Amino acid sequence: MHLKSLLYIGGILLLFSCKKDGALWQVQNLNPDNKTLAFGHGGMGTKYRFPMNSMESLNKVLAIHADGTEMDLQLSKDNEMVLFHNNNLQDACRAEGMVRNKNWEEIKNTNYKWPLLESSKLIRMSDFFDQVKITPNHIFTFDCKVEAQEDQDYLRNFADKLYALILQYNLVDQCFIESYNIDFLKNLEAKNPKLKLFVHCNTLTDGLSVSRQVHLYGLTMDRLKISQEEIALAHQNNLHITLYNMVNANENIKAIQMNADFLQSDKMEHLIEVLKN
Repeated sequence: MHLKSLLYIGGILLLFSCKKDGALWQVQNLNPDNKTLAFGHGGMGTKYRFPMNSMESLNKVLAIHADGTEMDLQLSKDNEMVLFHNNNLQDACRAEGMVRNKNWEEIKNTNYKWPLLESSKLIRMSDFFDQVKITPNHIFTFDCKVEAQEDQDYLRNFADKLYALILQYNLVDQCFIESYNIDFLKNLEAKNPKLKLFVHCNTLTDGLSVSRQVHLYGLTMDRLKISQEEIALAHQNNLHITLYNMVNANENIKAIQMNADFLQSDKMEHLIEVLKN
């Protein structure tokens, strides 16, 4: 039997064995009814046939009933909020340079390098929200691509433009904002203390330290850099936990068992199906 067939059968067996094991789903987190919420990683994730942050990927993840999705935000030279993950356009697109050094007019017709037989374009945050049908339960996570060390004027401008769009699309109660940069988070906190802010961090100790400087809703962490016991400690400090770096069914299940509040997965069909049961 081919390896691909064996992996498929193994995934099906894993899914059904999990349904039978009630103890697996005794999650304890900070969400109502201890519910684990499933968010796409840039839409459908790194394994989908369309790129992360593309219109196709973002719309698809909501169509399969995810609780929401993460998306990567970068500010263009002329203050447009562009959805793009990488530092350099050439890493994923048929263009060169950095978003922050380009006017939107220069890059608005930029195609991604894949899929080869279909066209998928770079888009702005406004392009997505102008066409999406949002339900009251959707949550959108904005991973803001600012460096750990940035010019203060740049941080204030980025925060200004993001907050204006959040107000424009009535997203104050339906968005999370992630960043490595503490000053950026402070700028947003000053604009509206009700914003749900997350710090990207590598250790729980780092996250707890930031929480003493900024009123955080939670921490965003690689699932391999935090333990179930540390998540419990974060919950004791009233900090929600978002985990990422789940690319297959087994990793989804391990992340659920860690009692995280929110999961950003690259294997969304599986995660959604498992969390239904």
